[in-house]
Amino acid sequence: MGYTHYWRFKNLPKNIEAGAEKFAAASELFQEGLKKLGGKCKVTRYEYNPDWSLKSAHEEEVPMILRGSMGKGEPIINDKAIIFNGDASKDLDHESFYVTLDCTADEARFSFCKTARKPYDTAVCLALLCLEHEFGDDITVSSDGNRESGEAGWGLAKEIFAEITK
Repeated sequence: MGYTHYWRFKNLPKNIEAGAEKFAAASELFQEGLKKLGGKCKVTRYEYNPDWSLKSAHEEEVPMILRGSMGKGEPIINDKAIIFNGDASKDLDHESFYVTLDCTADEARFSFCKTARKPYDTAVCLALLCLEHEFGDDITVSSDGNRESGEAGWGLAKEIFAEITK
């Protein structure tokens, strides 16, 4: 499996009343949050003993570079799509985060993104918070990570989200 975030629209975003406006607002909010992140994120590094018991865990700040869906090129973040991945040239990509205003019925029912807790996980969490903020009950978001405790990208994403929605 792997560390994964999940989301589901109850209806297609384009069919939700004011869906285009909500998507554009979520995208704009996400872009504002990315500016606040400033290309940095926090990750927890784990060190294990030879018997695989946890030796230590420490948080450190690392660069977060967003690329296009295949980990190359530029991300797409506009009023119709939010599509990005981590940086493949540094082995910091995993699966693409992909949400569009014109998603298919299957994508509306169930979508997910495995990040393997790589630095772009913070951006995925932030994007989901922005979508949830704008779409409210029309979207359901869940995660393998503990959102309340701030596991993986959730902690910093929640801090940034709180700043941009004051």
